[in-house]
Amino acid sequence: MKYIPVALLLLLGSTAMAQQPDTYTSTPSLRLNPATQQALYQGAVPVAATSQENLYSRAQDWLTQAKQNYTLSTRTNSAEAGFIKTHVQLREGQEMYSFLLSLQAQENGYRYQLEDVVYSQPHFARAGKHSAGPLHISAEELLLSKSTAHQRKQLAKMDARLQAFLQELNSTMQRKPEGLAVR
Repeated sequence: MKYIPVALLLLLGSTAMAQQPDTYTSTPSLRLNPATQQALYQGAVPVAATSQENLYSRAQDWLTQAKQNYTLSTRTNSAEAGFIKTHVQLREGQEMYSFLLSLQAQENGYRYQLEDVVYSQPHFARAGKHSAGPLHISAEELLLSKSTAHQRKQLAKMDARLQAFLQELNSTMQRKPEGLAVR
């Protein structure tokens, strides 16, 4: 008879523990294109009273400065169309995240798109000295494969890095040109 209250307490405690959300089982929300199921970050950002040429110039200046923090390789660049397309690599320690950035400057705003997101792991983090080289995994493979704590952690880091990159891009593109007098 003494053990019944103890058993009830254990049963209630285990039920309460089972109802708490587990942070390791929730899947990070990468933005996916519903039609293709590919990682896709895109948006249109208004910038009031700013010409296409000015926004294109800001984007070019930002890419020049960003080469200090990121590895960039421009593929397409059209001043007349206000279009830039470049491959970006973000390095975090020995890991690397890469994606394709497309930016279209327009009158009073711009559009951006991040696609072809890939996570790269160094070769020595895997099979040892006989490894075949770095491991490149697309965001979709990480998201759609059997979920492990390591994969969820990588997806969360990937999403955080992409969001930080976009925040830096957007703050630069919104910045007013220096040296102009304000009336």
